[in-house]
Amino acid sequence: MRYLCTIGDLKLIIGWDHDIFLKEGVAFFLSKLESSDYRGLEKMSKVMTDYVVTLSHDKIANFKSYFDFRMIRPDGQMVRILQEGVILKRDPTGNISLLLAMISNISYLKRNNRQHLRLTDGNDNLIYEVDNESGLLRKLDNLTKRELEIARMIGEKLTSEEIGERLFLSIHTINTHRQNIVRKLNMADMMEINNFLLAYQII
Repeated sequence: MRYLCTIGDLKLIIGWDHDIFLKEGVAFFLSKLESSDYRGLEKMSKVMTDYVVTLSHDKIANFKSYFDFRMIRPDGQMVRILQEGVILKRDPTGNISLLLAMISNISYLKRNNRQHLRLTDGNDNLIYEVDNESGLLRKLDNLTKRELEIARMIGEKLTSEEIGERLFLSIHTINTHRQNIVRKLNMADMMEINNFLLAYQII
């Protein structure tokens, strides 16, 4: 597999020049992944492939994928990358043959030992988590519209009391929603969750 072109601040983000990616292709990219993240990427790629082949032509137009991985820079430092993918072309069997990928550095947003995958066709919103220590991949429960609404407000630095006043709900109800959000996404706190939801363009 090869890259047709690379543009933007690739060297600034991951430390490697455009030329080496164009010359050596996807094999070079994979060789610079942290080993447990490489295994996680294999699992996530299978889930994405299985999902993509089921999509109609109309749904493919709205398809996006998001996943993260750690990559080793030339100076030996590790950087966590979020890749957003848009399908430009599929082959006759429904598999991806041309993909537009956009990357960003999210090293400051996520803890180590876990990777995430988000798949959406504009309606479905599937989120998966890979535990890098155990190697297990599992689908996470979707947040409800109300939970997403509350997460947005928490991101705006509103307290549970202020959110309750806006939504005409009790503080107890708001706090129950907060606990459910943390449980569903298996994260440490609402700050980590809001960073994740923003980076993965869920809110």
